[in-house]
Amino acid sequence: MSTSRTGAKPEQNPRRSRGRPPVPLDRIIATAIALLDEEGADALSMRNLAQRLDSGTATLYRHFTGRAQLVAQVIDSVLAEAHIDNKALDASTWQQACEALAHSLFDVFRRHPHVAPLLVEKIPIGPNAM
Repeated sequence: MSTSRTGAKPEQNPRRSRGRPPVPLDRIIATAIALLDEEGADALSMRNLAQRLDSGTATLYRHFTGRAQLVAQVIDSVLAEAHIDNKALDASTWQQACEALAHSLFDVFRRHPHVAPLLVEKIPIGPNAM
C-alpha cells in the first residue's frame, strides 16, 4: 500500500458520488401520479416533480431522458391499475371480457382524471398498455 506525499494512507472507503442521493423509480412514479392527480397534466414537469421529491431535476434525468419518457412511464403505471383476473377472463366470452376491461379502465380514469390529456401526447406502448 502506497502513501501520499503527506504520508497519509489512501482512503479505505469508496468515494461518495456528488449530488443528492438517487430516488427510487417507484417513488418517482408514485409522486408523479400524485402530482398529476392533484394539479393536472400541465403541472407534471420535471421541475415540479423534483420539488415534490425534495430533489433536483438531475436526479430525475438519471431515470428519464425527458418529460416524454416520464409521461410514458406514468401512463403505463396508471394503466397497470386496470387489472382483470385471468381466471375471470378465461370464464368470460370475448364480449364480457371487453366489457370488464372497459369498466376497469373507466374506474382507473375516474381515479386519475388528468391522465386522459397525457394520452393525446403519446400513444401508450408500455407493457401494461399492451
